Formats: sequence, C-alpha cells, structure tokens
Amino acid sequence: MKIAIVALNDYAQVKGGTEVFSEHLQKVFPQSTLITAAHGSRAIFNKLGLQNEYRSWKVGQEFKQRQEKYDVILRNVYAGWNIGNPCPIVNIFHFTYSGFANEALKDQCGRLQARYLSTLFEKKCLQRGINVAVSAKVQRELKKYYKAESRVIENAVPDIFHKIPQETARAELGITHKGLMGIFVGRADQTKGFDIVSKISKQMKILCVTPSEVPSSKGMIVRQNVDYYDMPKYYSAADFLLFPSRYESSGYSIMEALKCGIPVVAAKTGILEDMHSEDVGEIVELDNEEGYLKGIKKVINADRKPSPEIMARFSMERFEKEYKELLKELV
Repeated sequence: MKIAIVALNDYAQVKGGTEVFSEHLQKVFPQSTLITAAHGSRAIFNKLGLQNEYRSWKVGQEFKQRQEKYDVILRNVYAGWNIGNPCPIVNIFHFTYSGFANEALKDQCGRLQARYLSTLFEKKCLQRGINVAVSAKVQRELKKYYKAESRVIENAVPDIFHKIPQETARAELGITHKGLMGIFVGRADQTKGFDIVSKISKQMKILCVTPSEVPSSKGMIVRQNVDYYDMPKYYSAADFLLFPSRYESSGYSIMEALKCGIPVVAAKTGILEDMHSEDVGEIVELDNEEGYLKGIKKVINADRKPSPEIMARFSMERFEKEYKELLKELV
C-alpha cells in the first residue's frame, strides 16, 4: 500500500505535537512518504498573518508536482487543502480553529482571523475524505462547529516514556535541587497558561522545558529545545506536571507525564475533559489559579499516581492497530 502523509512541517523543521504525530505514523507505516513544504513564505503573507495558509497551499503544490499515485493520503488538516481528490483521504484533525479561537484566544488579537478565516480552510478539507479526531474533545468540536462526523483515534506515546528513579534523573540532568519540584512543558505563552506557571514558581520550584525564550528566575529552572528522546528524564525528575493550558485538543505533555508515572495538575481541557482526577492527579477548571495550588497540595499529600489503565491507554500498539484497521477499511 502506497501512503502519503501530508503535513506542514517535519520534526526537523518544527518540534511540535503534530510533527511528533507524523513521526509516529511513519513508524506505523514505514513505507509511507512524508510530504511537507520548504520553510519560508512570502513577506506579504507573513504581514497578513497568513503564513500557515500559504504554506498549506505550498504543500499541496509539492504533492501535485510529484505526480505519483498513492493508495491513500493521511492529511494533517489543513496541510495541502488544495490537493484535490486523487484517492481516499483521511483528514486528521489535531484541533479545530473554531475551538482554539473560542477557548484560548478570548480577547486576543488573533481571534477573528482564527475564527473566521482559518476555519475556511478547515471547511474545505471537510469536503473530501473521512475525518479522524485525535480526542473526543475534537470530535465534539467538529460536530458543534461544522456538523461534521468523525471517528476518534487517540494519540499515543512510545515506550521510551517510562519512569526513571527521580534521583537518577536529576543527577543525569545536572539538577541539584533536592525538594519538591513540578515540571511545565510547552511554549511560554498565554495560551499554555505560562502566566500561571510564573506565579506558582514564586512559591515552589518549577522545571520549565520550552522552545521559548524565558528569563532565569529563582523559582524556575529553564531548559530550552530539549531533545525529544531526553524528555523521559525531565518528567521523571519532577514530582508532578503543572499544565494550566487554556486550550488543548489532546495534550502530548499530559500523556507523556502519565506514562512516566508522575501525576498531572492540569486544566480541564483536551483528553482531561473525559477523565477523572483520581485517575491522573488533579484536574482544574480553566483559569482557576488558586485551584492549581490546591491541586498540587492534594496530589502531593495524597501521593497520587496515574492509574495503570490510563498509563496503558496511550500505547503505540493500540495506535498502530486502529490506524491499520482504518486503512484496511478504506483500501
């Protein structure tokens, strides 16, 4: 079976969740071809904030220029919205712009563009193929905003994510702190709730793993651009994951932390909208700053750990089985 995986970027270009997902798909389908576009875009599109839309078009052009026949296309929406309908297409929705705009960009300058312009390209992708949502939350958004049907195939985390003794992990990372320490993983911006992380770091030590420029502070240990395969050490070095994101469609950081055996104190978004606190740590209502501090105390005092069922839920074996079954149905 000849498979094309269509995406905006590969992991070498951007080290994000969607790029990690594409790598997982390539491991499931080793003979597949990943099609992306060269980096960079015209200045006018950058100025208008349409660089992703332009890159999405470039991906489609790159696909057409290859003039190859594929049995199926796995498209990370909305990359290659202009590829047409050459064979069965699976539209993989990692989020929706409508949901992101309404939940994470309230009163933010980019909300109108995300809500009314970027959604046009999502709708165009929905005109062809079948739709996969990476979580029940995304499935609900597709139904709510676009009246679109989809099936859920949750993301997965490879077996490199496992518990390492905390003392060993801290020593290998050169962390000399001996007491309680949380970890935050993600961009240091408002949508990820970094403002809340900064406030909590004034009361306890936080290990911040981020691609963003973050100034050093007394309460925060900052590590930038960490290699993906070193992440199990970082999670294992911490006592809990602090993740006050204002919008997640799924949440790789949550899944990775749980697989490493540490509890999460995180916002009720993404996969956590459909879980119970006692299975993962503590789930906090959005923007409840005091709730995160209370949640940390509750998790530590009760010595909460992720349930074995939750840790097993995000296995690569399950991920591989469900995608192979989907393609078998299509082709």
